[in-house]
Amino acid sequence: MTRWHQSPPDQLLRLVSLGRVALAQRGIADASRHFVIVRGPDEGQPLTTATVLLKAEPFSEEEVERAEAFAKRLGLEVLYTPHSHPENDLTRLVEARDPEALWRSFPSNISPPRDDSPFFFQSLRPGQLFSPGWNRGEWRRTNLGMVVLFALVGISLLVVVAFILGPLVLVRGRLSGTAGRGRLGFLMYFAALGAGFIVVEVVLVQKCVLFLGHPAYALTVVLFSILLWSGIGSLLSGRLSARGLPRSLPRVLVAVAALVALYVMVLSPLFYGLVHLASLWRVLITVMVLAPLGLALGMPMPTGIRLLAARAPELIPWAWGVNGAASVLGSVGAVALAMLWGFDRTLLLAAALYLASLGFVTGALARVPVSE
Repeated sequence: MTRWHQSPPDQLLRLVSLGRVALAQRGIADASRHFVIVRGPDEGQPLTTATVLLKAEPFSEEEVERAEAFAKRLGLEVLYTPHSHPENDLTRLVEARDPEALWRSFPSNISPPRDDSPFFFQSLRPGQLFSPGWNRGEWRRTNLGMVVLFALVGISLLVVVAFILGPLVLVRGRLSGTAGRGRLGFLMYFAALGAGFIVVEVVLVQKCVLFLGHPAYALTVVLFSILLWSGIGSLLSGRLSARGLPRSLPRVLVAVAALVALYVMVLSPLFYGLVHLASLWRVLITVMVLAPLGLALGMPMPTGIRLLAARAPELIPWAWGVNGAASVLGSVGAVALAMLWGFDRTLLLAAALYLASLGFVTGALARVPVSE
C-alpha cells in the first residue's frame, strides 16, 4: 500500500493501525515481523511517497534482507523492517504492546477507520479545528474539508437564527394569544422532528453504501424508500381519530425512537450477512427493510400539524419554517457528528431527538387548550 509521506505521516500510521487490528483479529499480538515500510527519495520534492508491506505470516530472514537490499539499491529510506528499527512514529506503532494507548495520545487521529466511521483521510481532532497548528502543507489540504464542514455548520446556525428565530422574536407579540404559553414547546417539537428526520436519512444513506456498492445507489434507493414509506405513513396518520391524537402521538414518537435504536443494532449485521446477493436483491431488501422505520417517520409531522390546527393555528406557518430550518442545519450537522462519533452514535442522537420531541409536545399540549 503506497501513500504520501507527510508530516505527520497520518496516512501511513493509519495503514499500520489497520494492519495491527487485522493481525490482532487473526490472533497475532506481536506485529514486529509483519511490516516492512520504505520511503521513496525526495529528489528535491516537497512531498514523496512511502510503501507499507504487510504480511499475514512473519517476513522471513531472506525476505527482509532482499527488501533492504532492494531499498538500498534504489536509494529508498527504510522506515521500518524487522531488522531495522529507526526511531520514528511508525516504529513505535508497529512495536507498541498497546496500540490503542498510542492512538489516544498521538496529536492527530490515527486510529483505524471502521465501517461505522470510514473517514480514512480525516485525521484532525476536534480540538484542532480552530488551531493554527493544523495549517501545514499536505496535512492541511487533507483535513481542510473537515474545517470547511464545521464552518458550514456555524454558518447554517447563524442563518437559522437570523431568518427563523429573529423574525419569530419580532412578532412574538402577535402570538401571545391562545398559543402564548405553549408556542415554544410546539416550535421545539417541529424543530426536533426536522433535525431527527434528516439525521436518520443522511446516516442511512451512508450505512447503505457498503451494502449497495456505490454512493449513487445508496442515495437513490434510500431517499426513494424513506420518502415513499414516510409518505404512506403520513397518509395512514390521517386515519387516527382527532380526539385520540394526544394519546396516539406519544406512542408514534416512542415507536420511531425504538425503531431507530433497533436499526443501530441489526442493520449492519443484516447487511454483512446478505452483501453477497445480486444487486437487484440488495436493492429490494433495502427498500423493504426501511419500510417499518419509514412508515413511522411519516406520522409525527402531519399529526403534529393536526394538533396545532386545533390549538394554535397561527403557529402553523412557523412550524413549517422551523421544521425546514432544522432540516437544513441537521443535514450538515449529521455529517459533522458522524465524522466525530460514527454513524451508529449519530443515529442514536436522532432517536434522542424524537424522544425530546415527545417531551416538547407533551408540555405544549398541557399548556395550550383546544381552540373554541
